[in-house]
Amino acid sequence: MVDIKRDINEHTQVENAFNIEKAFNEIIFNSLHDILYVFDLNGRFLRWNKSFSAITGYTDKEISTKKPTDFFLGRDVQRFLNAREMVVNNGTASIEAEMVTKNGERINYEFNGMLLKDDNGKPLGICEIGRNITEYKRMDLEYKTVLRSAMDGFYVVDSKGRILDVNDSYCSLIGYSRQELLSMSIKDIDAIDSEEMIAERIHRILKVGPERFETQHKCKDGRVVEIEASVNYSEAGGGKFFVFMRDITERKLTEELTKVRIRLFEFAAGHSLEELLRQAVAEIGRLVDSPIGFYHFVEPDQNTLTLQAWSPLTLERFCKAEGRGLHYSIDEAGVWADCIRQRKPVIHNNYASLPHRKGMPEGHAEVKRELAIPIFRDERIMAILGVGNKPYDYTKIDLNIVTYLADVVWEIVEHKKMEIVLKKSEARLSEAQRIAHIGNWEWNIKTNELYWSEENYRMFGLSRDVRPSFEAFLTTVHPDDRKFVQESINEALHGKTYDIDMRIIRPDGQERIVNAKAEVCFDRENKPAKMSGTVQDITERKHGEEKLDLFRYLIDKSNDAITIVNSETGIILDANEKASSSLGYSRDELLTMHVYDFETTLPDTFSWENHVKEIKKKGSMIVEGLHRRKDGTTFPTEVNVKFIDFEKKYRLVAIARNITERKLSEEKIRKALDEKELLLREIHHRVKNNMQIVSSLLRLQSQNVEDKKYKDMFIDSQTRIFSMALIHEKLYQSESFEQINFKEYINGIVSNIVESHNVKSNIKFDINTENIPLKIDYAVPCGLIINELVTNSLKYAFPDQRQGKIQIILKSDDTNIQLSISDDGIGISKELDIQNTKSLGLRLVTALAEGQLQGKIILNRERGTEFQISFVGAK
Repeated sequence: MVDIKRDINEHTQVENAFNIEKAFNEIIFNSLHDILYVFDLNGRFLRWNKSFSAITGYTDKEISTKKPTDFFLGRDVQRFLNAREMVVNNGTASIEAEMVTKNGERINYEFNGMLLKDDNGKPLGICEIGRNITEYKRMDLEYKTVLRSAMDGFYVVDSKGRILDVNDSYCSLIGYSRQELLSMSIKDIDAIDSEEMIAERIHRILKVGPERFETQHKCKDGRVVEIEASVNYSEAGGGKFFVFMRDITERKLTEELTKVRIRLFEFAAGHSLEELLRQAVAEIGRLVDSPIGFYHFVEPDQNTLTLQAWSPLTLERFCKAEGRGLHYSIDEAGVWADCIRQRKPVIHNNYASLPHRKGMPEGHAEVKRELAIPIFRDERIMAILGVGNKPYDYTKIDLNIVTYLADVVWEIVEHKKMEIVLKKSEARLSEAQRIAHIGNWEWNIKTNELYWSEENYRMFGLSRDVRPSFEAFLTTVHPDDRKFVQESINEALHGKTYDIDMRIIRPDGQERIVNAKAEVCFDRENKPAKMSGTVQDITERKHGEEKLDLFRYLIDKSNDAITIVNSETGIILDANEKASSSLGYSRDELLTMHVYDFETTLPDTFSWENHVKEIKKKGSMIVEGLHRRKDGTTFPTEVNVKFIDFEKKYRLVAIARNITERKLSEEKIRKALDEKELLLREIHHRVKNNMQIVSSLLRLQSQNVEDKKYKDMFIDSQTRIFSMALIHEKLYQSESFEQINFKEYINGIVSNIVESHNVKSNIKFDINTENIPLKIDYAVPCGLIINELVTNSLKYAFPDQRQGKIQIILKSDDTNIQLSISDDGIGISKELDIQNTKSLGLRLVTALAEGQLQGKIILNRERGTEFQISFVGAK
């Protein structure tokens, strides 16, 4: 008896433990927020949790009579069947599909299936866990919307540099379609970096972090655009690089034009007029990629041309014809002189097709393209500048470049001509200036006696009581220039030329700039005996040239805020209108301010001296900051600072751009990426936990059954789903996600129906629709109505391969939209009441037209069958 009691107690304990485990599993099973169900291999439900009942809206009794495929429609049914086959073969499978509830609601779910086996490994059934991913889909859509609508170019690449996604702005910039770019990688479009350099940059970003740099990208048409790229890396989705790109071609071009202008002015100072023109044509040809270039003067009679210069490359490779100095009438000139005849720039991108071309002189190369610019002064054409044989067509940008530099060249030419005239008269005027005592002086080196003319006293601001001496002269020289002046005088005493510019300080504190020239006379022993020369006040000219030659054009024409800053003091020396308007200060106010006064992001340890040294070392620097306006508001800026050394005048040129919009865009995208990453991490975590719960259910047993595929049963449902899926496809292709072009949509629906029902050539379609945009709330019902009525016509209106026509008309008036679907078939029975019919299709049409569209249906049975549906709609 004792043993029997012990056995009974042990059996009771085991049974209690089993019941406890069963109750515990039941609690876990029904506490899941995700849906969970188990079905056998014949598709019969075995178990399901409360979430499945609550979400689908069916009772447990109703669910027990259904199969899993009853909760899907159209293509999702086949996807479910394919996934079930994969589970049977591989043990697991995952799909995304829309689950349909009892009230017709469609919910996006991610389903994970696992095969259940008994202890002997025999398949028992399948367990499915469904996770609602509707919010994930919404966030993914928002993310793509933000990126693709960004004004700047954007693409996503993987660690191999392959392009994974790209927005419309970048496609427009580079000329490739999105499909083309998605088959390319960075090395296919980068015009500077090699594949090894690109790989090195990717490695550096992975190691160091985000990077901003400038590069060049190759366009589809052969052009090259200047790009400023900003790259960030995210580990989400296996690791991706997010690259924002801004087209800085215009900014680079402005900088390059400024550099060319400065170079030409500097070149003109030490070269002849012919050399200047040749250099200018070469510079312009380089900028517009043109191997041919020429410069002609137009004589005062406005009818005679004088060739002044070919570009060096033209003489070297293309032209052996007669050169400089050739005179001829404009009437004899070829089509390149059309710019004179028409008094405006001309572009000939297909030279061979011009009917009025006159051919080329002997030794001249073949011309394929050309661009010629007239240079005006006071309504008179002074010269023309032309370039030719660019590898691809000349554009408006080329025209602007050549026009601007042609005008700059003529400005230098006029200045050079004036210099030539002055040099010719200098010999005649020199003695007259000495006789008139215009700033002349003489120094007896042996006796140390110094003579100054009256003009010297006035120029230096000295009283006649001051006794002239070398020491008195040195006291007037600016302290920073004294060493330089003494060294120059010592060099002159040893035979070198004395021609220098120096600063002097007058007794009243005024600083002036003078030019001193002198000659040294030597005695019989070849020792310096006397030094005599002239002094000229060039202060105004120097100041004027500094502003004119260096900064005037940049300051007056640029759209960016530009300031010129004293590198020693940080005081603003000049500013353009953009700087004034963006900061809210007048130009006069800015010229009294320091950069500290509106830059708010400088640290307490900031040193202006160290900052300038760093810029000087690098040559230029791009920094981001926060500028404060006069009214106290602030805005983010990107500032490109360049260090300039112009005749020992050290200046900083700061080009500032308001980047508020870019910052807002970058912040919005960053937040979207952060949210997406967080969501993915949470999904992964919860799926992992659910897998652990599912593993405890693998002991469940079921029967092994087979199932067949009946695709024909779902053709009608598939076409319905297609009509709705096509809505989303058109929305993605549309510029607006709120409405679609319904004309294109109808064509897509009809094409799918024809393909699905294998329509023969006996039936023709007549689609006559206006280009009416509809919101999705109206487009979906209209699409389903068209699908149902066209399908009914194909099935019943033309028996025995009867010939016929189906017509679809969509039009609108001031108040309503009219939709008509008709056929010339055998017609619907007059006894049929569409309001009380057993036909699912006609009931669906009535429900959609009257319930969804709030419209009216008129059925016309006089000739075939015609459904007329009128509704207000939202256009």
